[in-house]
Amino acid sequence: MTTMTETEPRPYKDSDDALLLERIATLRSEITDAYRLLYEAEKEAERRMAERGATSIPSELFVCELVTEVNYDRTRFTPLKMLFNESDLAECLTPGFQEIQTVPESWNTARVKAMAKKYGDQALSVVEAAKMMGRPRLNFEKRG
Repeated sequence: MTTMTETEPRPYKDSDDALLLERIATLRSEITDAYRLLYEAEKEAERRMAERGATSIPSELFVCELVTEVNYDRTRFTPLKMLFNESDLAECLTPGFQEIQTVPESWNTARVKAMAKKYGDQALSVVEAAKMMGRPRLNFEKRG
């Protein structure tokens, strides 16, 4: 299979307009078919993982795993203001301020999570309540 950098600069320069347009139509159709087949294969991989209660299909040649992005509703970190001491809070929270327009306070999620571990169950439950799970997506790549 040739890559875009391996092809000649103008592979269709000698084709007439009708032939060029027909080739474009054919390629678009093939791409559409390929995406449909890829979608079906990926859904089958996801179905097999779900059936097995797994998050991956083990392979020596490929990485095939479900990855779920985790985000946090930072507004739900507010109870941590009462739990963290002032110096720890200063590491996690940038207070809001007003210049030309109001800039809301901002939590550093990585620092909040690390600090919550230090404070224990009550702080960890606040962080857990702020968690928003994304839709799982398939991560697939060839090893090596």
